[in-house]
Amino acid sequence: MVGGGKDAFIGAVHRMAANLDGHIQFVCGAFSSLIRNLTSSGFYTSTIGIADIGYKGNTQNQWNGVPDEVLKQYNIAYTEKELKECVSFDKPI
Repeated sequence: MVGGGKDAFIGAVHRMAANLDGHIQFVCGAFSSLIRNLTSSGFYTSTIGIADIGYKGNTQNQWNGVPDEVLKQYNIAYTEKELKECVSFDKPI
């Protein structure tokens, strides 16, 4: 079998083309992404895989607002109300 699934049209075309000169020899081979995907999915959901990618899980973070250099670049600034209600530079999480 060369290319395509068991009943795929392209598989029959590949088999006919491969046999045009009568010197075809199937040795073995399997090309499938299923095993690769299952293996990598299994690895990256295991303890060692999670450690490998450094996943920390859902963690809280603190947003300290748009950096000063970006505010200056666009010539904008926070209002007093925004600074008071939305941006916290010292509140613990």
